[in-house]
Amino acid sequence: MSVIKTPLTNEEKTWFKNNFPNIPVEIVQGLIENKSLGRVLGSGKVLLSDLATKGTLYHEAWHIVEEFYLTKEERNKIHKEAKEKYPDKSIREIKEILAEDFFDYKETSKILKNAPIRNTLFRKILNFLKDLLNISASS
Repeated sequence: MSVIKTPLTNEEKTWFKNNFPNIPVEIVQGLIENKSLGRVLGSGKVLLSDLATKGTLYHEAWHIVEEFYLTKEERNKIHKEAKEKYPDKSIREIKEILAEDFFDYKETSKILKNAPIRNTLFRKILNFLKDLLNISASS
């Protein structure tokens, strides 16, 4: 049985463009390397599949923040906290879990139990974006 995913919304595209105006997004046909809906390149450009579903740009936004805006200390702290919850996961898998968590947090503002670093960091990021652009954190 396949799961039907909601297409990427205009609201999400607008949120990304407003919050990351200097990050170029390139739309590509089909899956990226036959497996991904989105990818952040080392140059900061985001590749976005034309098949992208709701949450893809929020997911990629986390990768941008993690790779280009967090300090090494902040990355290490949040990875360590996530590793405690998922001890069998690699750092690469942890980064993907955090990106999905960011999408969930963006959508629901749900606080995760036993994740104070993650909760604080996600809240700070959304509040920073809101203050910077004078918009609602949920928009």
